[in-house]
Amino acid sequence: PNFTFATNVAASFDITAARTTIANCNFINAIDAQTAMMNVSAADVIIEDCEFHLGTLSTPQTLLGILGTAAADRLMVRRNYMHGCITAGNVAAIRVVGSDFTVIEDNVIVGEFALTGCISNTGTAATMLIIRRNNLLNRAATADNKVIVADAGTTGLIVHNTFGIIDTACPVPVTAAAMHVGANW
Repeated sequence: PNFTFATNVAASFDITAARTTIANCNFINAIDAQTAMMNVSAADVIIEDCEFHLGTLSTPQTLLGILGTAAADRLMVRRNYMHGCITAGNVAAIRVVGSDFTVIEDNVIVGEFALTGCISNTGTAATMLIIRRNNLLNRAATADNKVIVADAGTTGLIVHNTFGIIDTACPVPVTAAAMHVGANW
């Protein structure tokens, strides 16, 4: 099924019940400055095999594709295709705020995300955030781009991802002070 966001920037697909699985859905953003296409505020949620249209060539653009709150413990986001704009506007495809034991794996994420990265964890540290086997491309051409940004207190693993950034300054593509980062290309 298709879910299109076209009339209200605050509208979202909210998951508030624990142990929910969302699979094989198509989420389409059709309004500029959509705050978050999907909000997850329950534990043990799985989002898999979906497509997220984060924006078109320039507008409309969503700020966040998936937002996991502190209540989204053991959130699993896997095998999704998330594609955004070719101009700045997307903040992050996936943002996790303080949840524990979240796994983000086997996704393809492409768009212009600038300093916040394709995947971000800001504001509240997460415990054992695992980001593995994703293909990530941040197409923003501004200084100091990132593909993954984690809160300084976030623990976990960032492993076996492939990623790219377009930036003349050649910055480090991952900011994750307390996470184990390795075997990425």
